[in-house]
Amino acid sequence: MAQARVLGNLQYKEAEHGWALDVGSFLARYDLLQNDFTDETIPGMEAARRDTVETINDKLAAHNVHYSVPAITAGARVQTSRIVVGLLDRMKEESSPSQSAFMLIGNAAYLLGIRNASSVPGADVEFIRLALNRLELIQVQCDGIKLDPNGLLIRLMESDISPIGLRILLRNLPDEKMSILIVSADPRNEARLQLQEEHRQLMDALRAAQLRDAFKVDILPSCRPQDLAPAIRRTEPTIIHFSGHGSYHGLCFVDEFGNAQDVDPTNLGNLLALAHKKHGLKGVLMNACYAETQATQIAEKVGYVIAMEGELSDKSAINFAREFYAALGDGVDFDTAFEWGLHGAELMTSAGPLRPRLIKSRASSGMPSTGSSYDMKTRLKPATTADTYDDDLDTEHPAATSSSWPTEDTVDTLIPGISGLLESSQGKKALPPPPPPKKRSLTKLAIESIPPSPRGKIDFATSAVVPPVASSSNEAIPASNPTRSPLRVNSKGK
Repeated sequence: MAQARVLGNLQYKEAEHGWALDVGSFLARYDLLQNDFTDETIPGMEAARRDTVETINDKLAAHNVHYSVPAITAGARVQTSRIVVGLLDRMKEESSPSQSAFMLIGNAAYLLGIRNASSVPGADVEFIRLALNRLELIQVQCDGIKLDPNGLLIRLMESDISPIGLRILLRNLPDEKMSILIVSADPRNEARLQLQEEHRQLMDALRAAQLRDAFKVDILPSCRPQDLAPAIRRTEPTIIHFSGHGSYHGLCFVDEFGNAQDVDPTNLGNLLALAHKKHGLKGVLMNACYAETQATQIAEKVGYVIAMEGELSDKSAINFAREFYAALGDGVDFDTAFEWGLHGAELMTSAGPLRPRLIKSRASSGMPSTGSSYDMKTRLKPATTADTYDDDLDTEHPAATSSSWPTEDTVDTLIPGISGLLESSQGKKALPPPPPPKKRSLTKLAIESIPPSPRGKIDFATSAVVPPVASSSNEAIPASNPTRSPLRVNSKGK
């Protein structure tokens, strides 16, 4: 799942970075054309190679980058990885790190754009892997640039990445906010919880975070089952945070009288699956007892779920929420924020039981509408069932280096014949043409005509979506540190 501000400290400006996007796109095309020598008689092959080389060199010369890629010579095995790394090194000296970064982004976008063009089994997955490699190179090759490679890959895969579409996406990404919907219920016939204190500490953590302006928070207090769907449609949350009691039978909401009402996990999962599909829901945090028993089926439909195993004390729930959102607000991704939440809350040893679990679905993996069933954490291995991660998260592989640029043999295996990409006249998929070099002014005009995202202008604030259920005058005072399991469940010995 993506973190807030997937572009990190990058800010796309067409006049400054548009040419670098184009160079990256043409470099990907250069790599594919360079690595196929099976049929030199294919119509258009020679012209395509010549046009690609000329366009790259013209753009580099026009922006004072003194580097030329060599012509593609039939039968000659040229190490394109050395050419690209050499260009990156030269751009370090003669252009800005941000231009190098957008060159790699353009390269990754081109690879994703043609990932379905090959009939070789597994080619789409390999193109995704290569695109991720390009994005990971940014933090190695581009000094001072920090971004979220996985999150950016996801946004590229679910967006229009035509030359104009890519520019619009990159321009709008910094203004996107991560929306959090806090759904809470404190039934009057159960042990009272300190939910207001949880909300206060959660909000304080986000306000003190480095990316505090990147979040929008809505609160749904005293939530009845019928309140949840309208709130999701109105707020379009990235994360839903459930706060309250839970049992083996499901999460506790409240009925019209303010008493506890269980919600069937299957029905809740179906609603959250719809929120994932239609409104961009990416993750769920279930800050309640016994939530893990229902989390796996929800994770299969949403992607990411944090749920509590067994009983959960009120203080531990508050501590975990505070530490988790503090990390999320500082720009880390969902997985890493989970680790910070767990180990940060563990420092308060007297707070009571705390056993959070991070459950991720391979089928979702934060990548909606891509048609792919691969998990970014396991580097795009084929999907089988939901994976469960606890505090023993598997370690990310080392950062990509220049030596990880794919070799010619990699691409040769991936695309044994470039004819399948160039010849469209016989019903084969054609290689998408690179952006015309003289359309930059038209592209800029198209970008400037797109209105800003309305969500990007919403200030950091909270709002009660539904008024709280009226409380009786003789409500019980919250216990000093109750567990978040219903009394009626405890009385049955569960």
